[in-house]
Amino acid sequence: MRQSLTDDITNNSLSENFENNPAVNAKSVGNQIDRQLTRAIAVGVLGEEAQIRTQIKLENLEESLVRTTDSIQEIREDSANILDDITETAISSTNPLSQLLGQGQSRLIELQLKNIEIENQQSKIIAENLGQTIRLNQNLQYSNLNLANISQEIESSNRSRRIKASAEAARLLRTTSQVDLSGRGK
Repeated sequence: MRQSLTDDITNNSLSENFENNPAVNAKSVGNQIDRQLTRAIAVGVLGEEAQIRTQIKLENLEESLVRTTDSIQEIREDSANILDDITETAISSTNPLSQLLGQGQSRLIELQLKNIEIENQQSKIIAENLGQTIRLNQNLQYSNLNLANISQEIESSNRSRRIKASAEAARLLRTTSQVDLSGRGK
């Protein structure tokens, strides 16, 4: 799209007073469009509505982690109760197979509880990664905004330099033509 726009402006450009080069004008317009897109993207990440969405997302994540922690505590208590029941049943049973089955069930419950603990830790890691990603994205948008502002200042400085150079060339041309006219008149 940018290339098409640049070609269009270059081929169909109406130059302004000091910018008579359509290629420079096309580049300037393309750069301005890029800066506006960068600013729009930054507003999408850093703007008020985006900040509200991010806050809601982080609050939901925090609530989810609290619920997960509460659920794990309940699972621990339930597992402890189940393990106690299995142990009592296995101890009171005279059948060795029943005792062995009770031990197997106890071990299985312990493994399941450890698996739940691991998943809880993974949830916390994922939440932390999300927070870091959000911060990184915000920092990237600030950097993009700074780069857009710097490029605009550089472009403005270059334009000013071109105007001064054009004015100096026009002054020299005028002086040279006056000297030439004065020299021929004598």
